[in-house]
Amino acid sequence: MTLSEHSKLHNNGCTHPNYGKKLSDKCRKHMSENHANVSGDKNPRARKIKDIISGLEFSTIKEASEKCSISRSSIYNSLRDNKEACGYH
Repeated sequence: MTLSEHSKLHNNGCTHPNYGKKLSDKCRKHMSENHANVSGDKNPRARKIKDIISGLEFSTIKEASEKCSISRSSIYNSLRDNKEACGYH
């Protein structure tokens, strides 16, 4: 039996160890406080973008695309291929 077959049989619905149990408010608060926030520029894979014409810098590809009206894929592809996209590098 493979691991995925095993988990399908033993960890779904009423066979899951936490089925029917409710987390205490203390536990929920603890989990919430310790949850890693890696959104935006806190993401370790976020890439800084610089407009080589105006000198503007952006924390993420998303931020650059929203402020400059360029698609994220265009910026990402230009970074991947070491090319410029409308003056952004």
